[in-house]
Amino acid sequence: FTGFINDFVAFGNINTNLGNMQADLNMKLPSNGQPVYSGTISTPGFRLGEFIGDPNFGNVALNGSVKGSGFTMDKLNTGFKGNISQLYYGGYTYRNATVDGTLKNKVFDGHLAIDDPNIKIKRLDGQFSFANKELSFNADAELDYLDFKSLGISKDKLTLSGIFNLNFTGSNIDDFLGSARVYNANLQHNDTRLSFDSLTLKSFIQDSVKNLELETNELYARLNGKFNVQQLPNAFTVFLSRYYPTYIKAPNKQVSEQDFDFEIKTRDVDEYISLFDKRLSGFNNSDIRGSIRLGTNELNVHAKIPEFTYDGKVFTGINLVGKGTKDTLYADITAEDVKVSDSMNFPDTRIKLTAHNDVSLIKLNTSANKTLTSAELNASVQTFEDGVR
Repeated sequence: FTGFINDFVAFGNINTNLGNMQADLNMKLPSNGQPVYSGTISTPGFRLGEFIGDPNFGNVALNGSVKGSGFTMDKLNTGFKGNISQLYYGGYTYRNATVDGTLKNKVFDGHLAIDDPNIKIKRLDGQFSFANKELSFNADAELDYLDFKSLGISKDKLTLSGIFNLNFTGSNIDDFLGSARVYNANLQHNDTRLSFDSLTLKSFIQDSVKNLELETNELYARLNGKFNVQQLPNAFTVFLSRYYPTYIKAPNKQVSEQDFDFEIKTRDVDEYISLFDKRLSGFNNSDIRGSIRLGTNELNVHAKIPEFTYDGKVFTGINLVGKGTKDTLYADITAEDVKVSDSMNFPDTRIKLTAHNDVSLIKLNTSANKTLTSAELNASVQTFEDGVR
């Protein structure tokens, strides 16, 4: 220790209840201002989140040079150049990062590289801000490897690499505003490479209406209106639980207001469809559009699907028009052909469906390739928990 009480150079080990450090620092402690420091610092483990008062952060191990001022997150203005061998943030411990940048006003501005077993970033240049409730990114990055399953993002083994251009705010898909683009991408499911090269995700507000657009080589999807993406499955379940309450249970939690239009256009998505259900495939070059109005109990769906397969059965030339009210579902479905086996087809099949409170009124018109010129079946089907009547 050399110098004065409020302006000194200190070299040695610092042992605290938050962890241990080795430091060679010049420290200035002005009577009317923030602490100012510069020098080198290293720690095998320090509870950073407790020190700066941010629960998102946890343990950190680092080695590098530091120059800046302030000890609390809202006052911190610090440049760091060195290696971070581990840093806990937001539920995951990131390892082997190289950093050269400045953290000021809860904004990191600089360069970053990560060689973690589950996320490898060759370079990231730009800004990352957590000053507000929503995170903010304005950066370019080259991602060598990202394992969604190991990071807790996906249940299946899904990996991604590519070049990113990020300019958005938001900590999840529902408060996302801006754009995120991926180029030269490589997406793999297990050991199979999926047909995917580029992706653009945009969210913007136009005439006071929020729009969310996703486009890849194989898919275009759009939502516009009032919506909550994370609750979209529950929005559909609200309607279906009214038509088949015994078989489909209503969501346990109240669903937020949903009043939006949607549109999905596919190209070659066959290999993606099987990710949801291995018995399902097809849906290439499909056009699906409609709307949900929870406030007025309106559900509308119009789908044109050239072909899909489920559990070995092939459905060709599907056209579906559906309308749902508070308690009743109406649907008209036509199929150019339904193939149930190599020797059995049902061409020109038409179904009219009315469903209400577990009872479905069905009118089926069809024919069979070998046995029937035409056939009509009218039925009332009641749904139970263990079957139908």
